[in-house]
Amino acid sequence: MTLEAKSITWRDLFGNKYSKALHPAMLTEEGYTKIQRIKRVGDIVPSLFNVTYDREYAIEFISRKFCRSLSGLDKEELLQLVAESWDLYAKECLNPHFINRPID
Repeated sequence: MTLEAKSITWRDLFGNKYSKALHPAMLTEEGYTKIQRIKRVGDIVPSLFNVTYDREYAIEFISRKFCRSLSGLDKEELLQLVAESWDLYAKECLNPHFINRPID
C-alpha cells in the first residue's frame, strides 16, 4: 500500500510554523518542498504532506528569529552584524582548507 502525500504550504500548518530551518531553495520561484509526517487535530496517526516553504517563509523566519530577538538594534546595526557573521562564515566555511572545529 502506498501513501499519497497531500500538497500544502507552510501557511496551512498548525502550531509553530517557523520551526523549519532555512534552505536556499526557499528563495526560488518553486520554493522548497519537504515531505513531512504531520498529525492533525483529531487524527490518530500522522499523515504525509508535501509542505512547500517559499521566500515569504524565509522573510518571516528571519524577522521572527533574528529581527525580533535583536529589536534593540537599528537596521544598520543589524545589517552590520549580519555582514560580520557572513565574513566569519566565509573565512571558516568557504575556505577549502577549513577543518571543522567547534565555534567558541
